[in-house]
Amino acid sequence: MRRKPANAAEARRLYLQAAQLGNVAAQYNLAYLYEQGSGVDQSESEASKWYQLAAKGGDPLAQFDIGQRYHLGLGVTANQAEAVKWLTLAAAQGQADSIKLLAKLKSILSAADLATGAQSAQTFTTRPPK
Repeated sequence: MRRKPANAAEARRLYLQAAQLGNVAAQYNLAYLYEQGSGVDQSESEASKWYQLAAKGGDPLAQFDIGQRYHLGLGVTANQAEAVKWLTLAAAQGQADSIKLLAKLKSILSAADLATGAQSAQTFTTRPPK
């Protein structure tokens, strides 16, 4: 479990500076602040925006988080193919929660969503750091 920073407003300011420069860890941490409403107004859409950027940078936990958000429609429009894409990428890096959720989704999603998501994962290229 993650702890809230002692000074969340200052953490937000510093994370935002680094996140805007392309720092993947800062993007993830900023997403978490928005998800929790720590030092910022709680916003699922802002959390999703920053999780997605960190996921594009290759962070497996961010890939799990954005995959789960696409599955649930939390802060983004639900999109099962996108969920499969991000969960597949995270699972390929050994992210355990993604492996479990992906196995569950394979038993309930349409073949089309599974195929589209898998194809998107295969063609995904990590965003190079700035």
